[in-house]
Amino acid sequence: MNGIVFEQVPCGLCGSLKSKPFVKARDPLGISEADFTVVRCGECGLAYQNPRPTPEALKSFYPEGYWWGEKKRGLLAGIEEGYRRGLLRKELSLLARNLPRGSRILDVGCGQGDMLLLLKEAGYEACGVENAESAGRFAREKRGLDIHIGDLETGPYGRESFDAVSFFHVLEHLADPLSALTRAQGLLKTTGWLLIQCPNIESAQFKRFGSRWLHLSLPQHFFHFAPETLGKLLGKAGFRLEAVGHFSLRMNPMSAVLSRHPGLIPCVFPAAGGGKGSTAFQKGLYLLLTYLARPRVRLESWLREGATLTVLARKIS
Repeated sequence: MNGIVFEQVPCGLCGSLKSKPFVKARDPLGISEADFTVVRCGECGLAYQNPRPTPEALKSFYPEGYWWGEKKRGLLAGIEEGYRRGLLRKELSLLARNLPRGSRILDVGCGQGDMLLLLKEAGYEACGVENAESAGRFAREKRGLDIHIGDLETGPYGRESFDAVSFFHVLEHLADPLSALTRAQGLLKTTGWLLIQCPNIESAQFKRFGSRWLHLSLPQHFFHFAPETLGKLLGKAGFRLEAVGHFSLRMNPMSAVLSRHPGLIPCVFPAAGGGKGSTAFQKGLYLLLTYLARPRVRLESWLREGATLTVLARKIS
């Protein structure tokens, strides 16, 4: 299948081998023309990619510039950066309402550290985990952030050493999300907080776009959560669900626009389209369309069919 080595896997929630095909899609970045398959578990209902590329085969689907790049200069770049920082602040408001200043927070999959910078500015002690070496080194060496380059399991952290752990659009990428959540549970202090954000496979956007929905993101996304299956996963890892939101101003308009206009994907994912990047016109058009998409995505979220799940959970002691 286009030279990609695949492996068969059981359900990542209940371990069942029973499943039915759910949806097929291609890589939105255009790295491969292969079709990738998502199945739904016949026992617990979890949607997951099966077969999926082996760890070695998957590396080619995370090229340099997949999701990050060093900051550019110029008026448009400055506007874009300010816009992004404003959206990120909104994402962190849920943590800020539940954690006093000075709390210690671990952001898993922190990229180049944008979230960590905002957390530090807000008065928190922020640490990050990032397995992409180039992004992690940039965050550590250029921004002076406390970063562990590697995965969560190998992080140099003691038990019950954090007040909160966050996974912003990371859990769906992991080969074993249950293991990662169990590790996070051990790192949290008694009644510590867990914040997860991930795509919603039961969203109105998925129903509308199907295999063209950006947040299928195959093969990078191994798992496709719904509120019910994510709740089951959290319970199994030792968490109590406290709140579920369906809106993200950062992600919902983006996925709506890029699902309908895939030619604009390089505006967000620099590696798409052969890594040629995007023009100033394309970026301006993208920003305009995401603004125009806001009323519809807000309505979808109000109907509890938003494209993004934002989940707040608490450690069960």
